[in-house]
Amino acid sequence: PVVGSYVNLYAGWRGNFWVLFLMSVGALIGGYFTILDRKGNESIVLSPMAYKPLFLSRDLMICILGMSFLSMTYWLFVAMAPILYMDNLGVPLSEFGFYQGAMCGVFSIVSLLSPRILEKWGQRPMLILGNWLCAIGGILFFILSLFVTDNPIYITGAMLIFSIGAVFPCNIIYPLSLEILPNSSGRSAALMNSMRLLLTAGAVQGVGIFYDGSFLPIGMTMFFSMGIGVVLIMWTMRLQNVKESINTPTAVAAS
Repeated sequence: PVVGSYVNLYAGWRGNFWVLFLMSVGALIGGYFTILDRKGNESIVLSPMAYKPLFLSRDLMICILGMSFLSMTYWLFVAMAPILYMDNLGVPLSEFGFYQGAMCGVFSIVSLLSPRILEKWGQRPMLILGNWLCAIGGILFFILSLFVTDNPIYITGAMLIFSIGAVFPCNIIYPLSLEILPNSSGRSAALMNSMRLLLTAGAVQGVGIFYDGSFLPIGMTMFFSMGIGVVLIMWTMRLQNVKESINTPTAVAAS
């Protein structure tokens, strides 16, 4: 985000699309040469009906919806922050990248450290802590929305707390949810990503309709999205497959 803001500043918005194009070409080339088996797997069923068991699995859908609503909170902010910060809070383009970069940077650093943190403290305690941090961030969204704050530092601070908390559900529940149904990890991942994108698109559209230049519609939507996500993530801890995994010491090291 920091680099992107300066590309936009000096090369215009088209410059970012050229950067993304070059990154995509690099990813395509790298992916081609690092995929070991290009023959494919004939046992994989591509029919849409193969997703029916996923929708009928209550446990899997709880995990998918919980992760999707937490992710929606994060990506809704990413989508709306440029408009809010630069158009309405007076943050110049030369500084905006640092606000967005702080959130992404903290999320990345905690994610990189999470395997050691989980190995030392255990998955269950860190999942509970992560949920509490998400809840605190959501409550701050609610409070800041009511006061219609015009201070980007306060909003960014609340988002940093939420971002740190979201790391642990993402790194614990996501991989465990892929193993709930046998031989369905690829479809489970696809369904989760699709659900996240659809919910985020709907939330951005809804906020766009009611956006009045303040943090109010953004913060309130993030608050309710966070609340649903936290409740569902807490519910996943009662599911047998997830409960056994997060309480198994060997699963911590494996993650």
